[in-house]
Amino acid sequence: MNLDEMLTLEEAAEYINEKTNIFLDLNSISIKSLNSNTLSVNGFANNLFLIENKNNGKKVVLKQVLPYVRKAAVENVEIPLPKKRIYSEFYSLKFWRETCPSFVPEVYFFDGENNIIIFEYIEGMELLRSSLIKGKRVKNVEGEIASFLAKTAFYSSKYFLDEQQFYGLLNFFNKTESIKVWDDLIFVRTILQPEKREINPLIKEKILNYCQDKKIINKVKEIRFTFNNKKLSLIHGDFHSSNIFIKNNKIKIFDTEFAAYGLPSFDMGRLIGNLILNYSSLLGLEYSFQRKKYQKYLLKFIEKVYNSFEYRLGSLFKLKSNLSSVETEKYFDKYLYQTLSFISLTIISRLYDGGLCLDLKRIKDLKNRTIAQEFAIKVSREIFYRNREIKNIGELVTIVEKLNYEFQYNKIKELVTRAVK
Repeated sequence: MNLDEMLTLEEAAEYINEKTNIFLDLNSISIKSLNSNTLSVNGFANNLFLIENKNNGKKVVLKQVLPYVRKAAVENVEIPLPKKRIYSEFYSLKFWRETCPSFVPEVYFFDGENNIIIFEYIEGMELLRSSLIKGKRVKNVEGEIASFLAKTAFYSSKYFLDEQQFYGLLNFFNKTESIKVWDDLIFVRTILQPEKREINPLIKEKILNYCQDKKIINKVKEIRFTFNNKKLSLIHGDFHSSNIFIKNNKIKIFDTEFAAYGLPSFDMGRLIGNLILNYSSLLGLEYSFQRKKYQKYLLKFIEKVYNSFEYRLGSLFKLKSNLSSVETEKYFDKYLYQTLSFISLTIISRLYDGGLCLDLKRIKDLKNRTIAQEFAIKVSREIFYRNREIKNIGELVTIVEKLNYEFQYNKIKELVTRAVK
């Protein structure tokens, strides 16, 4: 099988019939592509199929991991990805099935040679991003998300594993070079070489000014060095609201192909950065009291996830490690600083056309989208500037609220000034 070529529907059906015993009768299955970037599917990088037994309703997902970003290739943009990340996906799922089994799907079949993995399809689940875009108030999943992050940060770290176990896992997972992929996407393409990226022309000048800001550049260099050199625990690597499915207050975490050893704060930063993008996108929609209330809800959601994570990981440190209270405090101080940095980077990375998040993409009018993007840039800059000053997640929430008030006030002032003229 040519690893560079995408399977067709027919080839996927033939593969599952010849290589697996999941479905015994090829004639009894239906198959459809899941290659889209919508409210129900986040098929951005790989080749995905939903396969169903028409007789008993059993469904599975076949995922072909590609050595490039599928969506970018369709648009004639080359973004290569490491082929070996299929192993990260399979073995990270295996790790999580042991440490937090309810949070990840069951794997039915793995073919590392051909970069194919087949896992369970969870009926009736919805992307967290989809729920948030629809303005739903998701209940009681903040603790689930926090538990996944806390258990991962602890049970894959030196605080729980002996040295041989720790370095064995670290050396295995980092063969996939996922950290290098994110270094290119988050640091190089986002900040250091912004001129090579397509973006809304109405904010291009603001993005270039942001990326040329000497204070920002120094902050980026500092966190980039730490990101590339500190390996504290296993991380999901692409942890955001489009890779979290929710149903009945439960979660399932998908797309773990970028799992690697790195900074656990990267996962938290990616998640909160995407939540702030959802918050920002609401400024590009028509004003309403409900919109204002939902922005408050999003900030409460962020607070609950972060504080619950800190409590759960702190409890694991206290009960199952020799970490002192002083050492624990230092850990969380560094974690917050790093998280704030990754929030800022994530926000900017999702403003470019090639990585534009659905929260912003749904705003079709470019001028309205510009309002949301301008606010996101403002938030990212302020967080980066103050990443050493902010002492807790509540302070971050207060900053975002204050910026929102000032931003809307200035926009109204501009409108009035133009009307008078």
